[in-house]
Amino acid sequence: MVPNSSPEVTSAWCVALFGAGVILNLSLLESVSPDYSLIAHPAWLFTAISLCALFLCFAVVLLPAKLIYGSGSTFAQTVEQCIGARAAWVFLKLVVTVWAAGWFSSICWYAVFGIERAIDHAPSIHWAPFGERSMLRTMGIAFFWLLMIAPAARVSMAELARWSVWLSKVSFCAVIGLLLSAATFFPQAMDRLEGDELKWRYLLGLEPSLLLWAVPPLFLGVPLMAGHLTTRRGKIIVFGLGIALPLVFGILAVLLTTAGATMLGIVHTKYPSYIAYVLARPYKLGWVKMLVMTFTLLTASRLAAHVCAEALPGRRSWAKAIAVTALLLAGSFALWEVPWGYRVWQLAAIPFAPLAGVLGGTYLAGWSPRGQAWSALAWLAGCLVTCLPMFTAEYPSYSGIWPAWVFFGWLVSFSGTYFARVLLARTTADRARQ
Repeated sequence: MVPNSSPEVTSAWCVALFGAGVILNLSLLESVSPDYSLIAHPAWLFTAISLCALFLCFAVVLLPAKLIYGSGSTFAQTVEQCIGARAAWVFLKLVVTVWAAGWFSSICWYAVFGIERAIDHAPSIHWAPFGERSMLRTMGIAFFWLLMIAPAARVSMAELARWSVWLSKVSFCAVIGLLLSAATFFPQAMDRLEGDELKWRYLLGLEPSLLLWAVPPLFLGVPLMAGHLTTRRGKIIVFGLGIALPLVFGILAVLLTTAGATMLGIVHTKYPSYIAYVLARPYKLGWVKMLVMTFTLLTASRLAAHVCAEALPGRRSWAKAIAVTALLLAGSFALWEVPWGYRVWQLAAIPFAPLAGVLGGTYLAGWSPRGQAWSALAWLAGCLVTCLPMFTAEYPSYSGIWPAWVFFGWLVSFSGTYFARVLLARTTADRARQ
């Protein structure tokens, strides 16, 4: 079972900061950083960011929220009513769980890496066993991460949103602090980049992980947001503070920071990395910056653990929460050894945008039980369209899924569902008149 509407009252500000915490995340910022050259092309950059923000706000969140809120059903019931019981089971029990586990693994790798680097660079930590890399040190870090995440697996989504307020503020401060530390390099970096041509791959948009990262958690958070999207003030807070603002701020901050970092040396130019800049100058407390940036991973990690715990039968308890978190950590280290392990969450994220399209098309066309099979086919078609570039993509399109194709997948599912339901409704009406 995925998160459903909660009877607990959560303010729009908490919900918005929860969304911001998912977006202002070290893992996502690192994946966007190779596209730092886009900062020299502001017109195209703002167009790409605006399209991504509008897509997330209206296509992924608003239309499904209207359908769920209007029907009075839970998230799971709405999905089942739209695509049928079998297809809903595949999504709710299989796709969501695999995505959450893979997403957690990717985040966990960054967390362990960040804490280890902080320990390596800290001048006061030289005593064994934590001063040297070892299995014992890794296990200690994993245990620390378990303690930070396990409580989230036994609370509701509303409570999890309230817990994320402070973490979101930390994320914002960490990102803006790192941005300011690179400010002195901006003029030189911009002068160098202005002479570069806009490469063909940038015409496809930002780094492919951007939409793949943001769509699933925002889509699963729709039941939490739905009640706040009935008023103009709620929409401004949730969409503005929770999605659009952190998306724009995060992307601009990471591109500027990485562009500035390229002036530190040829290595940063050839292999641009947000994390590399965090640790580039240890004498400027790079290890403290790394430790703070690691905390930005907590909101997403807790959400993944919560989703996996909700997917299992039984009531919420400490035993269940600890067991689920421990299994996720163990699975993370197991996937670490698999060459394609980093792709698991990306592949499992593919069906989310097309399903959002199905719910959006159903809302606009009107729900009818006769359209379930067609909606399921439209969902499958959207997934296949999203996957098409995987068969032709080359480096550096790491996941092989480009932002435009995430949108195309949604559009195919949305259009297929809408037109199929409209035609079925008209056919039924014609038969009734006869």
